[in-house]
Amino acid sequence: GSSSGGSSGSGSSSGATEGGGSSGGEGGSGSSSGVNPNCAVSWATTIFPTFESTGTGTCASTGCHGGTSAPTMIDGNPATTYTNLTNYSINGMKVIAVGNTNPAQSALECNIGITTPLCGLQQMPTPPGTLDATARTNITTWLACGAPNN
Repeated sequence: GSSSGGSSGSGSSSGATEGGGSSGGEGGSGSSSGVNPNCAVSWATTIFPTFESTGTGTCASTGCHGGTSAPTMIDGNPATTYTNLTNYSINGMKVIAVGNTNPAQSALECNIGITTPLCGLQQMPTPPGTLDATARTNITTWLACGAPNN
């Protein structure tokens, strides 16, 4: 018979999120392979509130990423902000590398000065925004969980 069977063949066509920056990675099972959805740190309730204009980082304030500076961060909208950060790159490195459990492989770490050398135009956050030791530890822990959208 001539069944054209349009479902999965033998090829691995996971090209939807192929960024080209994951050299050396084996990742055959897609971008969620390294994500721990049970991470002790939550994007929606811990990380994102720090980035809001009312958070200590003040990242989403109108003079910064809530205004014209990319990537855009939107107060009260953790889902869109997460997507914006996962789609934005600094020097070819994703700000949030979903599924990568090495925090140093997310540009967020070098952009806020956790790892060196610094990346981006300047270290974030800019004053009056601050990220204390707890905020920085939470970010690193969350990235080590593969940056789940939790």
